[in-house]
Amino acid sequence: MPSFSTLSRCICLSENAMLQASCQNDHGLWEQQSFNLNDILGNEEGYFKLGSQAFSRSARRICLLSSSPPILKAELRTSNGTWREDSVNLDHFIAVHHGRLAFKNARSAPNFLLELGKQRGTFLDNVRAKIESYVEETGVDCLAVIEKKPESVDETHEPGDLEFAPAFFFFLIERRYRGHECESALIQPIIDIISNSFSELMSANSEKLQLYLGEQVIQSFANFSRSEIRKGCIKNTTDLVNKVIMKTMLLKAKFSVLKPLVKTQLQGGLKSLISKTIIKSLLKAAGIGKLSLLKGAFTTLFAGYIIYKITKFPRDLGKSLSAGLNAMLEDNLEAMTQSLFKTVQSEVVDMCKGKVTEHFGEALKEEFKEEFKEAIKERWKQT
Repeated sequence: MPSFSTLSRCICLSENAMLQASCQNDHGLWEQQSFNLNDILGNEEGYFKLGSQAFSRSARRICLLSSSPPILKAELRTSNGTWREDSVNLDHFIAVHHGRLAFKNARSAPNFLLELGKQRGTFLDNVRAKIESYVEETGVDCLAVIEKKPESVDETHEPGDLEFAPAFFFFLIERRYRGHECESALIQPIIDIISNSFSELMSANSEKLQLYLGEQVIQSFANFSRSEIRKGCIKNTTDLVNKVIMKTMLLKAKFSVLKPLVKTQLQGGLKSLISKTIIKSLLKAAGIGKLSLLKGAFTTLFAGYIIYKITKFPRDLGKSLSAGLNAMLEDNLEAMTQSLFKTVQSEVVDMCKGKVTEHFGEALKEEFKEEFKEAIKERWKQT
């Protein structure tokens, strides 16, 4: 959605913080429009707060600077009664939509999240198919057990290893072997499948994701830029921030936080779900009704028998796993998405702060040089 200053003229501010402008509609005609800034701007300790309301109730000397982009400026009262001057770029969150003034985020952000929600079914179907295929193709090898040894690197015991059969048997019974915890080697491959599918979902919506994150970063960065950057640097800072935000896609494409994020959201339930599903499928394949019947059996021989039997049922195991995982993902997908947005947004804001602080330092140096030159000139005149 275009910023409103590019499709508006005769921009002014009337009483009660009412923004007025002549806006161009879809047919190229100009019509007078208005928008109450009190509906989207509030006052938080002397700073404009986007998403709050009624800033003008605790403001004075409200004005709109005749600049491009348009800057709203005011003195805002703090909780201790003092006044603080602040300003905000209206182009960051006001736009012209079909000839009317509108709040950018009110349309683009929720629409993007809504579109992601519509793709939930496709995402889950994709994950289910990949898990079923992985289990079926890998067969018995995917049932390897990781023996977590204290103070040592985890070791994966494949079916051909001497230790695998007894370790796998005790994994079925109590998930411990010789005092060491055991877990299925299926966990990491499934996390990879989910995280890669999640990455594909985000990449398919890359342009809208960039817009959404850009809007969120602008809001997060606003207070920092206004409090740290001198008024003379505001325009340069805005341009710089916009350039940094364009790198959001590069940061998103790396997804450095994706696998840990997926693991955090699913790890506990994933271990339990995989263990129960494997045990249930193996017992069914071996023709055993209860887990308690396994106790006392000859460990190596019986585990080997179960491994032999399960090679005939990889497809059933894959279907059982994918069905259970779909239910788990259904509950966690929204939380995963929000966590990703929050983490990437934080990284971009930190990147912006570093760049702007660096830029601000250079601007101050140049400013100091000019002031120093003027001081020398004045001194020379006096002598």
